[in-house]
Amino acid sequence: MVYLLSNVQGMVQLIVPRASGQSGLITLKLATNLFEGGTGCHEWEAGFFLAEFVLSQPDIFKGSSCLELGCGAGVVGVALCRSGAAKVQLTDGNGVAVDNCKHNLEINNCIPPQHCATQLAGNASQETQDVQVMQMQWESPCEAQPDLILAADVLYDPATIVPLVLLLRQFLYNADAKHTYKPTAFIATTLRNEETLRQFLYEAEGSQLIVDDVSSEARQMGVKFQHYTPLETQRNNLFLHKIVLCDDFTSLTIPA
Repeated sequence: MVYLLSNVQGMVQLIVPRASGQSGLITLKLATNLFEGGTGCHEWEAGFFLAEFVLSQPDIFKGSSCLELGCGAGVVGVALCRSGAAKVQLTDGNGVAVDNCKHNLEINNCIPPQHCATQLAGNASQETQDVQVMQMQWESPCEAQPDLILAADVLYDPATIVPLVLLLRQFLYNADAKHTYKPTAFIATTLRNEETLRQFLYEAEGSQLIVDDVSSEARQMGVKFQHYTPLETQRNNLFLHKIVLCDDFTSLTIPA
């Protein structure tokens, strides 16, 4: 299925599916200029790529507890709500991005106006959803035991790779103690520097994380945004990695 994207009065509108198979609409307030609103308010291609994956695979996300690292403008958060996630925790280190994400969730009926943590009927599943948007620094993570962890375009700076790997390991370990199945992280990346990706894979392996490249499968998913030139231009440079703990992972030591 192909879905359309258009600009309307400064908003980006995405026609996307609902659970019934009918088209729905995502409207986002974005900063098309990087100097306005901060990088978290920009329309990064990896975020849309990850949203396509979420909307294409509702069976993975329906009823799950999901945590996003670096939620940005909130397109993945809206997709998670549309896919019927039971709990959606969206985090970003930038306060401006958090406020903009809240606004975008409000205009897509994911949360009521002026609220950042609430329960409401889900857009897709019509079941109760717990949706939260919060500012979080990776060095001081929130309390969470997610089934699924999501992130997009978080590998742009080599300095953030070790903190990201430690954070993934911590959340996956905490969740693993709660569930009988393996909690999983999905990270979407626009490949700008191959060395940065190699460093992430190296650090992940050293931290007992198993990383599988599922990019080819993701590119074949049924949901695609159309008429968004940056996304189509970068599609072959977009990667999706699935991450779980090693089977023999038995203990976690967080460096001081």
